[in-house]
Parts: sequence; C-alpha cells; structure tokens
Amino acid sequence: MKSRSRPTPGPTIETEVPWADHLTAYDNKHLMLYSKLIDACADSASEEEMARDILGIDPVKGEGANPRPQGSSQSPGTGALVYE
Repeated sequence: MKSRSRPTPGPTIETEVPWADHLTAYDNKHLMLYSKLIDACADSASEEEMARDILGIDPVKGEGANPRPQGSSQSPGTGALVYE
C-alpha cells in the first residue's frame, strides 16, 4: 500500500448507519472516507492496513474508531469495506 498519512479526524463512524436506495446524509458526510478506502483497495492494501491507516483502528486490538460487525446495516457504498 502506498504510504498514507495518519488518519485525520473526520466524521464519526457509527455502529448503525442508515440504509436507503440513494445516498444519505451519512453517506455524503463520509464520501472522502469511502474514496480513501476505494483507493486503498485499488492499491491492493490489506484490510489491516486500511483499518489502521485510514480508519484509525488497531486491527489486532480493535481499538480506535467504531468498527461495524459484518451483519449490521451498511450504506450502499461500504458493503465490502466493513471490518470485524
């Protein structure tokens, strides 16, 4: 993965997010985050790298931002980008 700067404080990642067939206010607030995750995927970043470098989550301890469990509601743009 390309060298990425430390996570910058951004919108809070909620444990439950709204679901709709269109972009929600939550999605609009998180578009930059979605973009960073998509770019990291394109760069073949591992889930651990994305968790640590973009979301600010320690992938081993699970500390940092609020990771969402796989079965929770997800915004359309985040389906495969959920960390357990």
